[in-house]
Amino acid sequence: VFAQDAEGTEISAGLHDALLDQHVWIWKAGCLENVTGHDEKGEDAILDQELAISAMDGVEIQTAMPAIVQCFGWLDGLRANSG
Repeated sequence: VFAQDAEGTEISAGLHDALLDQHVWIWKAGCLENVTGHDEKGEDAILDQELAISAMDGVEIQTAMPAIVQCFGWLDGLRANSG
C-alpha cells in the first residue's frame, strides 16, 4: 500500500534497487496486481491476469506493463551470469 504514496514510492524503489544485488525482485508498484492493473487477488485473478497477458503482443506488454519486461530482462541477465 505504501508504494502508492508519494513518499512510499521512493522507499519502494530504493528497496527494489537494494534487493537486486541479493537476487530478489520486488515490484516498485507494490504488487503484481498494481503492475498488471488488476484489483482482485486469488487464483481466479491470477488466471485472468495470465490470460490477459497471453493475449497481448510484445509491444502491447511493453506499453501497458513495462515493469513486466524489466523483470524478465533482469531474470535473463541472472541466467546469463550464472553459467
